[in-house]
Amino acid sequence: MAAPVRIVHVLLYALAITTLVLSAVCISGCVGSSGTSPGETAAGPGTAPAWRIDHAVIVVDNLTEARERFAAAGFSVVAGGEHGGNDTENALVPFEDGSYLELFAPVNPAMATEMKALVASGTFDAAMQQENAMDSRFMRHLADGPGPEDFALSSPGLNLSAAQADAGQQGIILAGPIPMSRTRPDGIDVKWHVDVPVSGDTAAVPFIIADDTPRSYRVPGGADAMQPNNVTGIKRIVIRTQDQENVTQWYDTVLPGVPASTNGSATTYMLNGSTIEVRQGVAGTQQDGIAEIVLAQGSGGELVLDNSTWE
Repeated sequence: MAAPVRIVHVLLYALAITTLVLSAVCISGCVGSSGTSPGETAAGPGTAPAWRIDHAVIVVDNLTEARERFAAAGFSVVAGGEHGGNDTENALVPFEDGSYLELFAPVNPAMATEMKALVASGTFDAAMQQENAMDSRFMRHLADGPGPEDFALSSPGLNLSAAQADAGQQGIILAGPIPMSRTRPDGIDVKWHVDVPVSGDTAAVPFIIADDTPRSYRVPGGADAMQPNNVTGIKRIVIRTQDQENVTQWYDTVLPGVPASTNGSATTYMLNGSTIEVRQGVAGTQQDGIAEIVLAQGSGGELVLDNSTWE
C-alpha cells in the first residue's frame, strides 16, 4: 500500500463578523419510505443493519473559497444548496463508493463569529434552548471553527425510532428522529431524518441519517463521483477522545454486531467498506472529535485530512 499523502493547508479561512441568526438549521437527517413513519424504512425481520460511513462534515467559513481550495487539491465539488431555514449551505465532494465530504458553511459568514462569542461568554447553551439537537450540534461546530467536525452513519432499511429506543434501553440517549431538508440549486427539495447523540462525549460519536426522498437526491453519483485525484471514498475516520471507555461503549451499543478489534489504546470498528478507529486522547492536547479523515485512492494509496490542516 502506498504511504499516506497528507493534504496540507487545504482550508485556511478567516472568520468574518456579523449578527446572529438563530433559526432552524436543517443539516442532515434520516428517514423513511412510502408506507413508513418518519425516520423509518422497511426492513425484513431479523435484518442486521449494514452500517457504513455515509458522509463526513468539514466546516468552512466561506463556501466559495472552500470549493476553490478543494478543486485546487484535485477534487470535483458539487453545489449542494441551502438547508431549511436558509442560514447554512453546503457543497459536496462525492465518491464512487457512495460516501461524500460535506463542506458546511453559514450563508452569512458572521454567524460563526457570533457562535464563538456565545461559547466564550458561556451563554451558548441558553441561546440554543429553543433549537433542536441537530441545529445546536451544528451551531457548535461553527463555533469550533474550520475543520473536520462531524460524520454520519447510515444503513439500508434502518428504523431510526427503533435505533433510538434500543439505545435508550442501554442508557444511550439519541434525540430524534429529527426532520431535515435542503433545497438544491436545481430547485429539488431533499428531505431526511436524523438521530442525534445528546449524552456523553458527543464530539466523538456520529449522528445517524436516513432518507425520506431517494438517496440519489442527496448524494451525487455517476460522473460527479469520479474524482480527478483518483479518490474513491472514505476509508477510515479516526476519533480522539478523553473518555475512550464510554465512547467505545456507545459504539458497541448503537452498532451491535459490528466487528471490532482493540490494539493497544485504539479500538477499530469494521463497517461496510470503511472503519472507525477510536483512540485515547492525551489530556491538554487537541480537543475530542475527528482526528483524521482518511480517503481511499484507486491506486491503493490514501489521502489524509487531519486537524493540522486547519491550524
